Amino acid sequence: MQRRTLRRLGGFSLALLCGVCGPGTGFASTLITGAVVYDGSGDAPRQVAVRVDGDRIVAVGALRAIAGETEIRADGLALAPGFIDEHSHHDRGHYADRAMPPLLAQGVTTIVIGQDGESEAPFADVAAQFAARPAAINVASYTGHGFLRERVMGKDFKRTATANEVAAMQALLAADIKAGSLGLSTGLEYDPGIYSDHAELLALARTTAAQGGRYISHMRNEDASFEGAVRDECEIVR
Repeated sequence: MQRRTLRRLGGFSLALLCGVCGPGTGFASTLITGAVVYDGSGDAPRQVAVRVDGDRIVAVGALRAIAGETEIRADGLALAPGFIDEHSHHDRGHYADRAMPPLLAQGVTTIVIGQDGESEAPFADVAAQFAARPAAINVASYTGHGFLRERVMGKDFKRTATANEVAAMQALLAADIKAGSLGLSTGLEYDPGIYSDHAELLALARTTAAQGGRYISHMRNEDASFEGAVRDECEIVR
């Protein structure tokens, strides 16, 4: 398992290819021809062939099928790397269907969860759950500020945290990022993050930065005092 991801499957949806290839063919040397290829670089699309061997894209260009190779004719279709849903709430419901057909049908092959200060468990526990029962897509996660507050403060969260409580949250956050979390997410318009003060958020942001993590937020008071909320977020990010 690589850092900051729960599972890696390759550059695009191999699950879809398996469905096209049919039983018994596996992934051994599949050639996709006739598609307009968007390679994700931002360059203009090209009508080229793509060869997949095992779980890797091994060649892109003017290719012809080789003996024993499965060829998929994709005339009139577009072929692209899997889409990344950078703000996903698919962690709700504990992923009852790990096949995730609605996401794969849209070409989504990676989701980023733990948004808006919400995460349900330490990252290591979530990773272990996916290792035991994998999903059909890649999953990455932030550590939710709300999760940290609830773990440290319990039901008594409708107040600012003490210095000792902030230190405990920092320790949990550092361990989570070391285990593979992308960093810290906050939901400052929701319980329990709405009760945090600026000092608490700055302390957690510093911990995030020290561990090489990222910070993402649903900022507070975006309706009542938008400019103030933006100023607070800019200071946290700095």
